[in-house]
Amino acid sequence: EFSCKSGRCVAIEWLCDGEDDCGDASDEADCSTTPSTPTVCGRSEMRCGNNTSMNQCLPARWRCDGDIDCPNGEDEIGCDECKSHTCGTGLFKCQDEKKCILDAWKCDDVHDCVNGSDEVDCIRCKTGVGQSGCVNKCDFKVDCLDRSDETNCSFQGVCANSECSHTCTPTPQGFKCSCPKGKELSPDDATCQDIDYCRQRGVCSQICQSSPLSFHCSCHNGWKIAHYDVTKCVYAKKSPPPFIIFSNQRSLRYLRLNEGKRKSQFLVKGFRQVMGVDFHYNRNLIFFTEILEDRITRARIKFNEKDNSLKLTDQRVIISRGLMTPEGLAVDWIHDRIYFVEATLNQIEMATLEGTNRTVIVGEGLVNPRAIAVDPRYGYLFWTDWGVGNSRVGEGVTGRGRQGPDMEGDGWPNGLTLDYLENRVYWADAKYDIIWSAKYDGTDDITVVERVDWLTHPFGVTTFADLVIWTDWRTTVIASANKWSGENATIVELGYNPPFDVKVFHESRQPLTRTGEQSCESRAPYPCLNFTCEGLCVSVPPATDSMAIDTPLTAKCTCPQFYKLAENGYSCERIVNFLLFSHFLEIRGIRLDNSNLSAIQAISSPEVVRATRLAYDWSHDRIYWADSKTQEIKSCFVNGSDSTVVAYTERYEGVAVDWIARNIYWTDPGIDQIKVVRMSGLFAYTIFQGGQKLRSIALHPVAGVLFATDWGTKAGIIRMKLDGTGVKWILTGLGWPNGITIDF
Repeated sequence: EFSCKSGRCVAIEWLCDGEDDCGDASDEADCSTTPSTPTVCGRSEMRCGNNTSMNQCLPARWRCDGDIDCPNGEDEIGCDECKSHTCGTGLFKCQDEKKCILDAWKCDDVHDCVNGSDEVDCIRCKTGVGQSGCVNKCDFKVDCLDRSDETNCSFQGVCANSECSHTCTPTPQGFKCSCPKGKELSPDDATCQDIDYCRQRGVCSQICQSSPLSFHCSCHNGWKIAHYDVTKCVYAKKSPPPFIIFSNQRSLRYLRLNEGKRKSQFLVKGFRQVMGVDFHYNRNLIFFTEILEDRITRARIKFNEKDNSLKLTDQRVIISRGLMTPEGLAVDWIHDRIYFVEATLNQIEMATLEGTNRTVIVGEGLVNPRAIAVDPRYGYLFWTDWGVGNSRVGEGVTGRGRQGPDMEGDGWPNGLTLDYLENRVYWADAKYDIIWSAKYDGTDDITVVERVDWLTHPFGVTTFADLVIWTDWRTTVIASANKWSGENATIVELGYNPPFDVKVFHESRQPLTRTGEQSCESRAPYPCLNFTCEGLCVSVPPATDSMAIDTPLTAKCTCPQFYKLAENGYSCERIVNFLLFSHFLEIRGIRLDNSNLSAIQAISSPEVVRATRLAYDWSHDRIYWADSKTQEIKSCFVNGSDSTVVAYTERYEGVAVDWIARNIYWTDPGIDQIKVVRMSGLFAYTIFQGGQKLRSIALHPVAGVLFATDWGTKAGIIRMKLDGTGVKWILTGLGWPNGITIDF
């Protein structure tokens, strides 16, 4: 910088640029060259006169400053309308003039303003031993040795009627309130209140207690203050250490969270596409989903203290039947349950740790569910939904379904996790590349991480201590940042395959109580631990719209698919009546009393490829369907087991069951025939031919007759005996009669 004679400092590049930047033109003195004649003046310049041949451009701020700078005085013409302008910081505005001078020029015995207003309200006094001069009066700065420059000021009495609770300072504009150390002005600008040092998130890593002059940090149960930072908490038990476990399509990998050598190792490999992952810490179990195989696998996970490694044993599939695109997975470590998202069926199910007693928890209003998280201490369930125009983070209750407000948006909420220390939910949005957080009830939502190079398509997310950890598809990294501010974003692992779900395998991620205690004796608040249900018991909060975290839990019984809860509230009874339907890749049964709940497990691939016609043998609980892709008529039990091929047929329209004689009937529109075969697949036989465009078929085995629709020239309904005799058109001229059934 260049030091001006006026006391101002300006940039070196402003020297000899034709502009008075110092205010006293000292930056334009002793210039060896003369600026050449400009053809056009700059944006911060003005030209003297309108003749472009005039060799003079002046700083625009010299316009209407009270000094004639142009040879013909053009810079001071038409200035009356400009006299209301203001001056910048460090400058003084001359009264009734559009002229700014340096503050240092005020009260210096030199009239810099034309009207001398820069020398008004000045007094001469002794300012030091053997020194005297003119100083500003009543500027709240004592310049005179006898303080005479700050006495008898006209506004000194304004504090007499002030509303300041502590300190009042008079000013020319009125009074100004201020507060002592440890306090701050409240919104009324008059009353002092204690400073809440804990107001800013992340001041303490866990618990913050504010005091009048400072704050104090403490930790949750099981944690302690770090020796290197009194604001941070570390887990009291050093072993086992926290591990990051993540899926990356072909395998499960792991690495120590705080290890300097950040290179992951295989936990298990050889998958086509492994997706969701979660664990049960106290039972040493890990669970993961495979979306191409449509199955959920469980294994035992063991920590080796000698080399600080993890190892899997006893790997086995626990759910494979009736599962369609399992993605998100969550473990209830208190009641020993697993929750999983079926993306194709748009529902959330619950089951035991062995995969038994499956029941649908949320089957209503889901469009494209993805991730799931559970806090069994409060009985709360959270999930993300990518539904077009309805994307959200949903909230519900374990064992009862939807409850509480949704955190809605128009993004792609992908990964989801819970902070069990702070009772907050975190989710990653793959559309906006942002990680958000909110309290369990959806309030206090904040943006945690954004505009980070390795946050370009987040998928999984989890938390541990002060960190939020996420996976990113596009950059194939696992990264972390401060869970409150998003600061200190760091790459934890850089891989080759896109990482999917991520979890921190550590005891603190599954607290046994709301206060974080890990002793089994402290689990009394969970009523299901001492309650008997014929099906599954879940501990749930009261049925209200609020998501309170201080309410007691109650026990609630649920029943597996094929059953419903009896009136006594704990027994299960068989569902006798339900609606059976096919949807290409799946066969589903829903309850008649609640269409959002499944009555049976969905029957899907590989058994079902493209189911277009259905029949049901209620006496043997078997379903029959025609598959247009495989050109087969197939059968299985209602639970999806014992899938067999009954008949092969290139063409069919209607399929019906004779549950008394144990036969299957179907129409063949290609050759206009009705055929029959034993349920065992033996003795196929044509009982009728001569139709025109046969479609659907319905049987009445008790009466020994069947009915068929025909689109031919008669377009009606045909009745005949089950052996194909006694054919009669009972209705004609119907148009295109299609589906047909019998009201028994």
